[in-house]
Amino acid sequence: MGFDHALRIEQLALTKGGATLSLDVQPGSMIAVIGRAGSGKTRLLRTINGEERPISGTVSVSEKRAICDERQLPNKGKVSGILPAKRGKDQTADLADALMATGLWAVRSSELKSLTPAQSSALCIVPALVTRPDVILIDGLLDWVDLPTRTTLLQTLRQLRESGAIVVVATHSLEIIEECDALIVTKNLSFGFSGSLDHVRERIIPTEFTLETTRGGAVRNLIEPLTVKVEEAGNTLKLETFEGQEVAQKLLIEGYGDVRYIVSRRPSTAEILATLL
Repeated sequence: MGFDHALRIEQLALTKGGATLSLDVQPGSMIAVIGRAGSGKTRLLRTINGEERPISGTVSVSEKRAICDERQLPNKGKVSGILPAKRGKDQTADLADALMATGLWAVRSSELKSLTPAQSSALCIVPALVTRPDVILIDGLLDWVDLPTRTTLLQTLRQLRESGAIVVVATHSLEIIEECDALIVTKNLSFGFSGSLDHVRERIIPTEFTLETTRGGAVRNLIEPLTVKVEEAGNTLKLETFEGQEVAQKLLIEGYGDVRYIVSRRPSTAEILATLL
């Protein structure tokens, strides 16, 4: 890469009066852009790619970047013609690998018009797999490929990330979101959230605990300041807290040895997304 951070976003706004986004993306990261239809996912990717100008703020991005969307598909020709005819031996070999990774090797001599929608989506990602840019922007395509191809593509993207590539993907897929290091949530051409899933789990949705103890009153007095909600029934305390580790440490330090953790349930990815969209 040409510099330490191939993607840096500072106070970026997509619409007048909208919330801004600042993000310093580490090499090898994968970022999910999520939001409802028309919320600004595509505009953000095209702004990062330099195709659209933001209302305010700046995007510093490597010149070696690629955007993958339906526009990458030629109007006619064969699958193997997705790249220019004049290319080096290395790119020819990489093209073969990319067609294998996208499940398109068997149809490499087929006409583009014969492809299924899922195959067409996979083919739009092929040029980026061959050219290996510093920053890869994928607009929804991973959602549209078949599951075996998605699995192979995610593995290929992991390999590119190991060499420092950054991947930014607009998606609705829980599988893909859980693969990512951070989320950007778009809302009405603005930004509702940016950060990791763990940050949401720790600060937005409380973790649920169920404790069993014979010293319910004393334990309740100790942990109640750290909890959102406490319910007591017999020897059982059910609580919700953002400070799960702090609660456990406090009980241990204070010597409540008869406390037994029965259940500790963290919010699912689906529950997290429901609070963000």
